[in-house]
Amino acid sequence: MTSKERVLQAVNHKTADRVAITFDAEKEVYEMLYKNLNLKTKEALFDYLGVDTWMILPRNFIYPDEDLDKEEKTSIWGYKARVTPYSGGTYDELYHSSLAGKDEIDDIRNHHWPADDTVGFEHFPQEIAAHQDRAILGVFTWGAYFIATHVRGLENLMMDFALRKKYAEYLINTIAEKSMVYLNTMLEDYGAGIDIVYMADDYCSQQGPLFSPADFRKLVMPYLTKMVELT
Repeated sequence: MTSKERVLQAVNHKTADRVAITFDAEKEVYEMLYKNLNLKTKEALFDYLGVDTWMILPRNFIYPDEDLDKEEKTSIWGYKARVTPYSGGTYDELYHSSLAGKDEIDDIRNHHWPADDTVGFEHFPQEIAAHQDRAILGVFTWGAYFIATHVRGLENLMMDFALRKKYAEYLINTIAEKSMVYLNTMLEDYGAGIDIVYMADDYCSQQGPLFSPADFRKLVMPYLTKMVELT
C-alpha cells in the first residue's frame, strides 16, 4: 500500500495495512530531528518516520512571503506579530490587533482586507506531483474564528460574543467570505491531486471551550457548514 492509499483507506473507515501517520512540528523540532537522525531533507525525515501525508501551504499564507524572515511582520489580515524568543526557540507573538478598539460595524467594512488573489496556489501542481505517493493536505487559510481572534484580539472578541454579538457575527462572516474565495480558488483551479482540505481553528483553552455551544452554533457552524459543502 502507498501512503496515499493507506490514508484514504482510513478516511473511508476501511482497514489498511497499518495505522496512517501524519506529522508536523515547529521549526526547532525539525532542526533537532535532522541533526539527531543525520538527515538533510523533509522528504528523508518523513521516509524515516513513515509519515503518510504531505501538507502544502499557499503563497502568502497568513503573512506575505516577503515578511516571513522579518523580526516584525504584518499579516495579510492586518494584525501584527514580532519574533519572540523562549527557552526552546522563537514564536510569532501578536502585538497589534488591527480592529482592537474599533467597535462599529463600519470599522469592519472599512478595514483593509486582503484581495481575492492575495493567497496563491500556483506552486501546488508541481509540489503535488513531487509527493504524489503521499496523501496531500491542501491548506488555504486558518479558520475565520481563529483569524478574528488575531484581528480583533481574543479578549475583545470574547466581549463581542457576550455584548456585541452582531459585531462578532459580522466580523467572522466577513473573514469567512474571504476565506471561501481562497478555498474555491484552490479547489477549482488547483484541486487535482489534493486528498484532504486542511483548515486550522482553535475554540478552546487548556481548561475547556472558550464560549458556549449556542455561540458555536450561531457564529462558527455556519461557515464550517459552507466550507464542507464546497469541498
